[in-house]
Amino acid sequence: MSSLKVATIASSQLANNVSKAQSSVQKSVGKISSGYRLSDAGTDAASYSISSRLHNDQVGIKKAIENTHQGISMLQTADGSLSQISSMLVRMRELAVQSSTETYTDSDRSMLNAEYTNLFEEIDRIAADTTFNNTINLLSSTDNSFIVQVGYLSNSDHRIAIDLTNLNSDTTTIGMNASPNLSTQSNAMTALNTIDAAIDSMSEKRTFIGSYLNRLESTLADATNLNENLTGSLSRIVDVDYAVESASMTQNQILRQASVAALAQAKNVNASHFQSIFSNL
Repeated sequence: MSSLKVATIASSQLANNVSKAQSSVQKSVGKISSGYRLSDAGTDAASYSISSRLHNDQVGIKKAIENTHQGISMLQTADGSLSQISSMLVRMRELAVQSSTETYTDSDRSMLNAEYTNLFEEIDRIAADTTFNNTINLLSSTDNSFIVQVGYLSNSDHRIAIDLTNLNSDTTTIGMNASPNLSTQSNAMTALNTIDAAIDSMSEKRTFIGSYLNRLESTLADATNLNENLTGSLSRIVDVDYAVESASMTQNQILRQASVAALAQAKNVNASHFQSIFSNL
């Protein structure tokens, strides 16, 4: 093989090395500037596939956390109204006790009964008007399987169903539909038993809410922890290691500079070789 051919091959190899080094430098610059190790599927196909699944799961779990927060807010709204109804029942019981004594006349009882009747009607109003997101009836519902999506998958383990009918709190549901007024001492005494049963019913409803609030709080803590772990796993796969990538970029820059210098020298050698050939003609 002639020396010219050898020089030409060497120059071609050096040019190829310059191109490779330049490409590596550009990739390193792209990774460092973006902060991502996986710029496309070609960088690491297996890792890219895993990161895509993890990213989809993470997006889903973030929405599930939001759903859980909304579920908690909904139950807190219901509990607030139940608390108000419970306070009203306590006041109604107080009025019934006051009206049960013979030291009051029927005329006195009529004034007590006016407040009692208004509180009775207010219970039904609150039960009918307590809603969440304007459309979800909380204390007068027919939905016995209200779904809160608390996970990122479609199976039942990622959902919590709440029987909202357990929260219904109109006067009929809590057993006060036949509650007498306080116009007489006898009626007032009878009302005491009815109100006591209604108060017990409200306690059961608030206990029901409390159990689901605790469950959703636990679900929220678990989902938050899962999201943190997913974030860490995804970061380890897709985020660039700045120390490693900076070292790699520096190495490729040196290789590029060395290759460029060697290529320039090879061109000078080729030029000298041609000059010696032509000088002998």
